[in-house]
Amino acid sequence: MAVTKVTYTAAATWTAFQLANIFRDAFIDAGLMTAWFDTFLSGSVENRVLEITYNGSKTHGKTYYWFQFTTTGVFVHIATSWNAGSDIPSGTAFLDHFATTTNATSNHLQLLSLSTTTTTTLTRYTSVGYTMFLLQSGSTNYAFLIAPATAMINPLVDLDRVNFHHFLRLRTAVNNNTGRSWFENQLQLRRSFNGGRGLRGSTNLGDFISHNHTVMAYGMVGNANNSAVTNLGGLNAGAGAMEALYLPIGYNNTNPAYGTDVVPVFRSPKYSLYLDDNLPADFGVAAHYANNTMAVRDTLVVSAGVEEWEIIQVTNSAAITTGASPCILARTVG
Repeated sequence: MAVTKVTYTAAATWTAFQLANIFRDAFIDAGLMTAWFDTFLSGSVENRVLEITYNGSKTHGKTYYWFQFTTTGVFVHIATSWNAGSDIPSGTAFLDHFATTTNATSNHLQLLSLSTTTTTTLTRYTSVGYTMFLLQSGSTNYAFLIAPATAMINPLVDLDRVNFHHFLRLRTAVNNNTGRSWFENQLQLRRSFNGGRGLRGSTNLGDFISHNHTVMAYGMVGNANNSAVTNLGGLNAGAGAMEALYLPIGYNNTNPAYGTDVVPVFRSPKYSLYLDDNLPADFGVAAHYANNTMAVRDTLVVSAGVEEWEIIQVTNSAAITTGASPCILARTVG
């Protein structure tokens, strides 16, 4: 199989309205919505709200992903409830939303800093109800996914008491010879599924959007002696750090027990310990060991014309062949 890949373009010189529209089209085509739940202009800020119903029978079974678009960037936060009549989130401040300001972006997480003079694109990679998104402007990019309504939430998340949300950044990093790919929840509220992330009493925005929470991580051992001693949690240092699940890679010194080199793409990875389903088999994580560097949108070829993957995120090891260069991938051929 292969993902459906489509790129939506806001050509220079674009407006905030046009930027919002490429997200609208991508979200509709990805099956996340049929239309924005709410859409309005406040000052110079284009506000858009994506409603996802994870369980309509539960008290907090809906989540509102609140996007803001300007000529300088894309911003997002979350709310557990939304009043489309008054165009503001409802509920209790800090518990159900961080703030109600609609004409400024200061209370939201900025995905990328943008300029209208540079073309901005949003590419979606969709397979079996799941989509990875890649936002790009010039040489900068930001990759993310939003858990769809069909996500199988683990019963430990009681939606009568807490709210589930997954706006996850896709990330890779290298520490010494060891690589790491992970899925990071960047938005928090006191009513969040993950215990509020210790937000009781806090009114500091940084605690709600900067204390990121890793919900799943994969480690890739470097091809060098003693290359796995690094604490992989340190690659996401501070609040939200977690150890990674090491992938069974057999490559030269990595694991000589294999006898021959085995560096597969690990397909259909679990992307959150709070969910019972995995990503479809058209998505994967891998380690790249070679004396060349890779970049986002490059192709990782397993078998030409049979199995090819596009790189959505990658970090190249400075050690090249002795280090693992972690990738997050979408299958484009096969």
